[in-house]
Amino acid sequence: MVLDVVYEATVTNEAELPGLQELAEKVYSEPDKLTLDELLRVAVLYRPGTEQYREVYELAAYRFPGSREALLNAGATSLALGDKEAASYFLQQVTDDPRSWNNQGVLALMENEPAEAIAWFRKSMPQNPRLARRNIRIAQGY
Repeated sequence: MVLDVVYEATVTNEAELPGLQELAEKVYSEPDKLTLDELLRVAVLYRPGTEQYREVYELAAYRFPGSREALLNAGATSLALGDKEAASYFLQQVTDDPRSWNNQGVLALMENEPAEAIAWFRKSMPQNPRLARRNIRIAQGY
């Protein structure tokens, strides 16, 4: 089964890379000194779906629980890595955010709830109709 998980990333330019690499080192040495903006900027250094990408967004989500971007991406990276428990924790906090609806459906399908997944995918139709239809077909065949 292949489902698409939706991420949101901030694009950076080459000139910012040296500063970002310095910030990336602080993720491991002094994470409590990084701001939300710095953490979100560091995340672009890593490929979505990797453990490093997940670590940065989880750190951001735990340190700044009011950040929808951090919660959405922490949930998405958890889904991509197959961690249903972590995905559920993060996505439960943003169920009212339309950007989470596709991923809510993916999580429901991972939890063997195809009817619930289809409901989420239908709800996500206005955000990305092609993806929603594709995921509904997958869930219907589940």
